[in-house]
Amino acid sequence: MNIVKEICTKYDGTYTAEGRKNTTTTEGTMIFQFQKGEFFFEGKKIKILIDEIGGTAYGTNSIQLIIQISNPRNRILRIHPKFFIDKVLDLILNRDTKGIPTALRKRFQFDGDKNLIHKIVSDQNIVQHLEKQNLTLYIEKEKPSSLILSPSRGIINIEEAIMFINILIGVGEKI
Repeated sequence: MNIVKEICTKYDGTYTAEGRKNTTTTEGTMIFQFQKGEFFFEGKKIKILIDEIGGTAYGTNSIQLIIQISNPRNRILRIHPKFFIDKVLDLILNRDTKGIPTALRKRFQFDGDKNLIHKIVSDQNIVQHLEKQNLTLYIEKEKPSSLILSPSRGIINIEEAIMFINILIGVGEKI
């Protein structure tokens, strides 16, 4: 059983999956399958979207965990792993990183609403989880009522999925 189906079954949610689609590229055969799960966890509606890619060609799974924000105020938030250019820009622009723990400041780029960022990094539970993970958290401009968490390497098991969901809920409560 795949992880989305497993979580949806455990929490009495709904699971849907499109049929597998194959395509042949110059790199080899690629297989696509979109999966969606919706369930309630601790009273919050959670969506999991996976665009699974496999086959002989290089592939990755694009996973998104989504929670609806009850009080969207057109806030902008983006927390993602730092790229080399972010580290260079930190030195050149002298970005304001006061209040962000050093371990997080070295690994993640924080963009958006400064007050919201400081609320997030002041929560030790969230900080402890972020220090151990490689993920992106963001609010899309097109969908300001959705907070999205996207792990960089996927989800291994239900325990890890629950940990990601707890991060998502914790950050969502700060908004």
